Amino acid sequence: ITLTRHGKPIACLVPVEDTMTIGTRVTVPDYSGPEGWALAGESVEKNDETVIVELDDGHRQELPTNEIAKED
Repeated sequence: ITLTRHGKPIACLVPVEDTMTIGTRVTVPDYSGPEGWALAGESVEKNDETVIVELDDGHRQELPTNEIAKED
């Protein structure tokens, strides 16, 4: 969708894409698991509020979507 003013484009609206998909590499906060657990892994399940992450050391963690970040 392109917004115009006086026939000239002023903004373009595009749908927001969910970038957090199954298989996305993510990092988790260090306070989210016991000491010694991995802090990175892959998202394996997702719903509207939480993501289940399989950590690099094999553990699985369910976290709110706002507590994980895509790995750089």
